[in-house]
Amino acid sequence: MKRKKTVQTMSPEAAEYLENLWQVWQQWQSAKNMFEQAVDPDMVEFAIYNMEARKKQFNYMVKYARENLDIDPRALAMIEQGILI
Repeated sequence: MKRKKTVQTMSPEAAEYLENLWQVWQQWQSAKNMFEQAVDPDMVEFAIYNMEARKKQFNYMVKYARENLDIDPRALAMIEQGILI
């Protein structure tokens, strides 16, 4: 069984992927905040669309990382919990 690399020993490509994943997580959280503050019906509709798009993007990126990249699952779990690594 191949062991996953820790955050400190991962490749530059994997580290960059995690950085991008963190940015998408932040965008998802911003979209959630936009939805919570929206009052105009058009803005509510846009906020829902944006929030769902960021959620799907984040979930896809996590799935891709788990299946295709040599990244420590603990690093992914931390990002999923909103913890900067």
